[in-house]
Amino acid sequence: MREALHGRVTKHHRFLLRLHLNQIDALDAAISKIDREVEAGIAPFRTAVEQVTSIPGVKDLSARAIISEIGISSVSAGSRPKRAIVGAMVGLLYGSILAFRSLGAAGGGHGTLIPLLKSSALYSSHRRR
Repeated sequence: MREALHGRVTKHHRFLLRLHLNQIDALDAAISKIDREVEAGIAPFRTAVEQVTSIPGVKDLSARAIISEIGISSVSAGSRPKRAIVGAMVGLLYGSILAFRSLGAAGGGHGTLIPLLKSSALYSSHRRR
């Protein structure tokens, strides 16, 4: 940043830079508060998150999003309609196009789940073994 500031930096520029840096600090503080709130809220579901992260390519944040989409019952006890989604998800993570198509066809309310699963599958396929 110092390299970029060589030249003519006026009092006005310093004022604007200070504003931007203060805004970044405020956003960092807000994100920290949100992270603490999420950690407190996810505590009862920690076991389910750990189960979902055992799927290759699925990290902690993705597991939280998957659980929020498919529900906690799919991970623990498993209900019939949701079991099909989890089965398709596992198939997708291992590259099954048919499973992905069945997930997309039955997906309805899972519009955010499909891109998430695609990125998890991509991560899994490019990860060094």
